[in-house]
Amino acid sequence: MIENLLALNPIDLIGILLIYFIVIPFVLLAILAVWVFKNAKKNDLNAVVWVLIVWIIPFFFGFIVYLIVRNRNIANSS
Repeated sequence: MIENLLALNPIDLIGILLIYFIVIPFVLLAILAVWVFKNAKKNDLNAVVWVLIVWIIPFFFGFIVYLIVRNRNIANSS
């Protein structure tokens, strides 16, 4: 497997790295942002603020924070 990667020319290798480290995380963040927006509206939270938090805080920690706050909000409203 590594021999195949080393045999690639640098342009192909850069393309593969861009897909793995930029495109895939960006698509995952976009999907999470849509889900957070819909879920926050359903739970009477400020949807726009939570989408921005999910986008700004790196490495999906913003999404984890949203889940924690959402669960506390649901528990308090019940």
